[in-house]
Amino acid sequence: MLESEFTHWLIDHAQWCGWHVTHFRPAMMRSGRWATALQGNAGFPDLVLVHEGIGGGVIFAELKVGRNKLSDKQQVWIDRLQAAGAEAHVWRPSDMWQISHRLKRLDVPKENL
Repeated sequence: MLESEFTHWLIDHAQWCGWHVTHFRPAMMRSGRWATALQGNAGFPDLVLVHEGIGGGVIFAELKVGRNKLSDKQQVWIDRLQAAGAEAHVWRPSDMWQISHRLKRLDVPKENL
């Protein structure tokens, strides 16, 4: 599965479950280099999901497929978000069942995500 396919699945599924979602996508610069427009610290997670209902909350998610690993800057963001008490995940296609249950607000322990 390509990261773009996984991203589309997750966004569609989250919205179907009532989550409000934003995705930070890279764009190709004139130089031919890919970059994500931002001001501040690089490595911010791919998705932010918000649901005001019971079992909802705010989720920060970095998406990875295959053997892709977090960059050092992405790891810093995940670590700091979690240390601040935020729900922050690195999600892979192999996690789709657990992701689906979390988005449906079913009782899935965080350590299983």
